[in-house]
Amino acid sequence: MERTSHAVVTGASSGIGRAVVTTLLERGWRVTGLCRTASTEKVDGLTIVPVDIMDFERLRAVRDALVHSAGFMRTVSLGELSMDDATAMWRLHVEAAMLLADTLAPRMPAGRIVLIGSRTANGAATRSQYAATKSALTGLAPRGITVNVVTPGEVAALTAFLLGEHAGAITGQQIVMCGGASL
Repeated sequence: MERTSHAVVTGASSGIGRAVVTTLLERGWRVTGLCRTASTEKVDGLTIVPVDIMDFERLRAVRDALVHSAGFMRTVSLGELSMDDATAMWRLHVEAAMLLADTLAPRMPAGRIVLIGSRTANGAATRSQYAATKSALTGLAPRGITVNVVTPGEVAALTAFLLGEHAGAITGQQIVMCGGASL
């Protein structure tokens, strides 16, 4: 990609988000990282915007591509579910993804969206609320924009590929990268 390509990455300060940012920068992208804490480190091509991802009014800066990797998980057994936790996970995992995708669609005739899912989306003990939010991500697929869900393991290189020019025909997929742990 040319330096003019621009991606917005949520959760950019740690974990998967940080790995995606590093990979995109290495491939010549400009990146706007959205995260709760500002970085004091200056990195060429990277702009960090401190923002609470659930503050939807501040999430209107999307350009060419979006990687939504911000997330958290609360685990409890059935009979002990917290509606507050369920609502918070839904807002961060699903509503933020929908808002960001909705913002991107009118701006880009052929944009790219990668959402970070979870292999627990098919269900796992004590993770039912988290699984429900992650399984909802596979439904976002507007025309003209590719939308894929990548399920970790190590996802930075696959995410960078899905944002690139050679992935234009890949959309509506949930790609599980787990080193065989799901088998």
